[in-house]
Amino acid sequence: MLRFINIHELHAKTPQAIEQVAHGAKIVVTKRGKPKALLIPLSEDEIEDIVLSSPALAKGFKVADREANKKGWRSLSDVRKELGLRDA
Repeated sequence: MLRFINIHELHAKTPQAIEQVAHGAKIVVTKRGKPKALLIPLSEDEIEDIVLSSPALAKGFKVADREANKKGWRSLSDVRKELGLRDA
């Protein structure tokens, strides 16, 4: 099922929209009649695949990792190894 919701309605009804998506609905968020985002169901198991399949998201994580390393934080690669995830 595909629904459309404007950004103002989403702001007012976020919990209901999330619940609908959790039950399989896909929601197109619009602003001034133009599509701006798509809400789709997502499981914890799918997050890694989605991030790795998006070059822009993967690049963003790499940039954040470099910045974190400059501050002396643990590397994303080390955390991923501890969690048993593959490197991006």
